[in-house]
Amino acid sequence: MVMYALLLATGIQVSGCPATIQDTQVVAVSTGWDVRIEKRPRLLERVTVYSGEPSRRRSLQPVPGKNGSSIWGFAGENIWIECRYSDSAAVLIKNLGVVKSCSFEPAEGGTSNPARVTCEKKK
Repeated sequence: MVMYALLLATGIQVSGCPATIQDTQVVAVSTGWDVRIEKRPRLLERVTVYSGEPSRRRSLQPVPGKNGSSIWGFAGENIWIECRYSDSAAVLIKNLGVVKSCSFEPAEGGTSNPARVTCEKKK
């Protein structure tokens, strides 16, 4: 975690993925069935970081950290982030521009301490 602390100490932090999202589902079923949709937050589960647009499929591999965390360091390229959520087909994609680093910390204890992504922009 010393590496992570050093990376974040030298730039401006920006949020990566939202920790939770609310989504809706549409269900088509045969006659006679009732549908109940549970309204609950979908928790951030997985992150993929790309050099350039995700459609180019140039994902970047992180450096593994402690307790399942991941750290990415960049050399001035245009970074995109893809956020995937538990029990949801929704995928959020965002162009972060030029950033210095990103880190992912997995959830601990469900909604009380959700997963989080933090990125650092260059000054």
